[in-house]
Amino acid sequence: MRSGSMFRQLLLSVCLIASGSCTSDSGGASTLSVSTSDRVAVAVRTGICQHLEPEETVEIFLYHQGITVPTPKAQWIQSTLDCVNAASDCPGVLACQGIDVDAPCDVTADNQLCSGTEVVSCERTDGCIGWVQTVDCASGYGEGEGDQCLMSQWDWPSCAVGTCEGSSSVCDGDTLERCRDGVMQRLDCGAYGATCDTETELDFEGREMSSADCVFDQLETCTRPSCDGDMMTLCEDGRVIGTLSCPEMGEGATCVEETDGQPRCRDLSGEQCTHGEVLCAGTEAKWCVDGLWLGVDCSVFLDGTCTVEQDDWSNRVYCISESWNATVDALDGQEGNVWSTCGG
Repeated sequence: MRSGSMFRQLLLSVCLIASGSCTSDSGGASTLSVSTSDRVAVAVRTGICQHLEPEETVEIFLYHQGITVPTPKAQWIQSTLDCVNAASDCPGVLACQGIDVDAPCDVTADNQLCSGTEVVSCERTDGCIGWVQTVDCASGYGEGEGDQCLMSQWDWPSCAVGTCEGSSSVCDGDTLERCRDGVMQRLDCGAYGATCDTETELDFEGREMSSADCVFDQLETCTRPSCDGDMMTLCEDGRVIGTLSCPEMGEGATCVEETDGQPRCRDLSGEQCTHGEVLCAGTEAKWCVDGLWLGVDCSVFLDGTCTVEQDDWSNRVYCISESWNATVDALDGQEGNVWSTCGG
């Protein structure tokens, strides 16, 4: 089975500042805004070009679409999504992510490095086919204006503002400074309507330890996600960060609080399905989420078709294009690529 990672990592990097898990900025304070049609188009394009399951892309979009708290890197990711949606072929889709299909590389080699402000790596885009990927830390991908590419203590390229020692997080006004793996990253909490706050806790030996983070004291408090009619209230670390419209998940869906106390979007009147079930309905790739069918039409890009593949754990549904697959397969044995030795 072929697999792609770049776009998945790109989407997952839209982490929630409210959860305290983010360490990046410079894309500007904003939220993602992707229409239903654009969401489907991007899912199909990345699915075909990078062999990603469309359900991953669609569900991440849906969740983050409901977040009203500005998130780090949202503007950078938004521009990348717009670029992907406008691309007419797979080389264009990959170029939006800094991947050059004219620059093959060996995915089995340790070849990630810094070149000025750029992170240069060999992206395993499709199975064992590798292409050089270049991402500029100063373009909005990194942690602040003028970001550098620096090698961490583990020889891993990171976007950062400088080097440091130890592991710490401190506030400089409303700016969070965090030292990890030998590199310093900086986040302007104020740019997101938050403040930087320091908290002191006791470690397992009873010693005081302080750590800093961005906090949203002005947001409404909550104890857990909940339903309000067809809307699901998103709750992170005791704060309401937005709402998710269940009808946007699928026709006839409403918000239901189940016996485990967790809200889910379900279609109580339509066709029921088993969570995790997948199938092809002509050119449409469909998957089941909590009893609700979701899907995309693969044919909207490169005459795509739907296929179901089985791995060691489950069935997975994909959009594929025979023309693009032929292009990728033709690279087998191309200098710099190692299809036969990668175990793909």
